This record gives sequence, C-alpha cells and structure tokens, in this order.
Amino acid sequence: MIWRSRAGAELFSLMALWEWIALSLHCWVLAVAAVSDQHATSPFDWLLSDKGPFHRSQEYTDFVDRSRQGFSTRYKIYRYEAKG
Repeated sequence: MIWRSRAGAELFSLMALWEWIALSLHCWVLAVAAVSDQHATSPFDWLLSDKGPFHRSQEYTDFVDRSRQGFSTRYKIYRYEAKG
C-alpha cells in the first residue's frame, strides 16, 4: 500500500516538473520573440547608412518612421471636398 502512494507522489512530482519546464520554455520563447521584434532591422535601413544614397534624407526618415508605426503607402485614399 505504501508503494502505491509513493508511486503516485513520484508521478505527480514528475508531472508538475514537466509542466513547469514546458511553461518556462514557452515564456522564454515569448520573451525572446518580443525582444527580437523590438530590435528588428528593416531590409532598407542600409539606405540611411553613411554610404547609402539617402543619407540624412528627411523624406525617407519620415517614411521609415511612418512604416514602423504601421502606416502603409500601398493604397492611398484621397478625399475631395466639394466647394460650393
């Protein structure tokens, strides 16, 4: 009878350890993904380097800032105001 309770306790501790490891791994993966998103470089960032053709171009830096904030230039919607 004692061996059953001991086996159950051992099984429970192994299950708890496994859940803790799985949860820790999941949290580490999420943390690494969040950090890499913050420091991800754009494929066109080399254009602003000292050797790039648009070095210190205000229009390009504005475009990069807008695109990093989620604005897109793919579709433009123009609103015309009726003058009357």
